[in-house]
Amino acid sequence: MRDPYVVIEWSDRKSEAKGWLVIDSIRDEFAAGGLRMNVTVNREEVERLAQVMSYKYVAAEAEIGGAKGGIIYDYHKEDALEVMERYLEAMKPYLENGITVGADLGTRAEDVRRIKQKLGIEEKEPKTIRENPELAARSQEVIPKILKETVEGLDMDRFVTGYGVAVAADEEWKLTGGTPGAAVAIQGFGSVGGSAALWLEKLGYKVVAIADIKGMYYNEEGLDIRDLLDARNKLGEVDLDKMKSRCEVRDRDAWLDLDVDILIPAAVEDVITREAAETIKAGLIVEGANIPTTPEADEVIKQRGIHLVPDFIANLGSVCFFNSVESCKCEPTPQGVMDRLEDVIRRDVQKTFAYASEHGIYARDAAWILFKPEM
Repeated sequence: MRDPYVVIEWSDRKSEAKGWLVIDSIRDEFAAGGLRMNVTVNREEVERLAQVMSYKYVAAEAEIGGAKGGIIYDYHKEDALEVMERYLEAMKPYLENGITVGADLGTRAEDVRRIKQKLGIEEKEPKTIRENPELAARSQEVIPKILKETVEGLDMDRFVTGYGVAVAADEEWKLTGGTPGAAVAIQGFGSVGGSAALWLEKLGYKVVAIADIKGMYYNEEGLDIRDLLDARNKLGEVDLDKMKSRCEVRDRDAWLDLDVDILIPAAVEDVITREAAETIKAGLIVEGANIPTTPEADEVIKQRGIHLVPDFIANLGSVCFFNSVESCKCEPTPQGVMDRLEDVIRRDVQKTFAYASEHGIYARDAAWILFKPEM
């Protein structure tokens, strides 16, 4: 891990909250990433996430730099949005000069957008877009319009990342010679895990387990994903009283021990530890979450020969979506976005698999080489 380029630290004056804005790289006079809020957030985590964003933008064919925001606070608390507002107000000088943050773990896109609007934050676009009137107009007019579109009942910004994770899993599974109808276990059922589960089901996979903060929902014949989606609350947690289909409820950490083909961590960081990696039965791990695997676990996965799609390839859907629409790289329609995401992600997975195979190295090591940012 390299040192961050810039770190801004923030301390709230009205609560115990603390936070950071980390800039890992700047390209086209711009850097972007998500803002997460959780009691477990720390500076090192935000720095790691910012670095991943730099690689993710390269993999997404987006010519911008990587950044990340983080707040140590319980997002369930009643004043969580007030805390986020004070954080964004403190970061306003940076947000108006080429750094931007969107939603991530513990925050919602609509809340971040609403607070920015309330604070009068006028974010600058990347230089290429600012200096091109046509692109600037497109960014201002088309993005709000397409954000109102839905796919399978999911808003675009809640759909694209999980869709990309599903596509990445499908491509890697086929490249490794996997058979149709593979069994999948997913940790996390928010915007990423939810849409990934839905699309994997459509692609013919059998999603047998989904874990959220309350437990793991299991059906060896395959879960009814639409039923689970309809039973979610706004935080992505399943309300069992709303479910119509049957499933078994187990401990929320049991997903790691299942005898499945594909594991998808799609929620929190560092969930796959060395101990977990030593007993994983799956032949493929697709990182739907950012940095879900500890460095120690990574070594075990490498030694065991388990196939992997790194986070900055698997979950690049959101950044690729916005950049592709703004930069006229796809039609500004749901199908246009889906076609673009599928093209970029499948090519990235293919390149990584081919490079790793040719040089006899681990997939993550191959991806670090292939998608290294300039700065």
